[in-house]
Amino acid sequence: MKKSPPIVFPVLLVLACCLFAGCASSPSGSQQAAAGTGTGGFHDVTTPASVRNYSFEEVLSGVFDNFPSRDQTHIQMISGDGLDTTGNANSWLIFSHDQDRAIYVLYDNTGEKVSDWPSTLPGQEIPINQIMSPKALFEKNRDLVFSTPDAGSKESRRLMLSGTNYTLTITGKDTTKTLMFDAKTGVLTS
Repeated sequence: MKKSPPIVFPVLLVLACCLFAGCASSPSGSQQAAAGTGTGGFHDVTTPASVRNYSFEEVLSGVFDNFPSRDQTHIQMISGDGLDTTGNANSWLIFSHDQDRAIYVLYDNTGEKVSDWPSTLPGQEIPINQIMSPKALFEKNRDLVFSTPDAGSKESRRLMLSGTNYTLTITGKDTTKTLMFDAKTGVLTS
């Protein structure tokens, strides 16, 4: 009995040729117009992810929209990452609850995501009506938060609010600095 030649090798060869031909061929007219070029070859077709910075007030308003009563909503922890010079962040994470439900809300470049959380967090509730916003904190402590003129663009900042304390972590090229502030007064505590 004769063995038939394996069909796997020719199929793989045809697929490889099709893949190569598709990658190396010139783009269509509409693709050329979108890319702004008339030459063939490889083109970067990726678009950068849009980064949207959210204000502290905006995310708080969104959190309160998830509960029937603002007066019965308790916020236990707020964390912002990628804060700019105005105190806006490219992502915020907020843990909050009322008498019936505990949630965490994430704001990032994809928008708002609300998820149920199995319980409340330990620790003191944030007295949201008594604390200063990150914008006000940064304005009051500009020299500490932005120690060099170009610090706003060369450093990353993460801010956590728990109870009545802000903890700001500033990460530069070779250093990390942590500052703690009273969230009501903005005074540096350590």
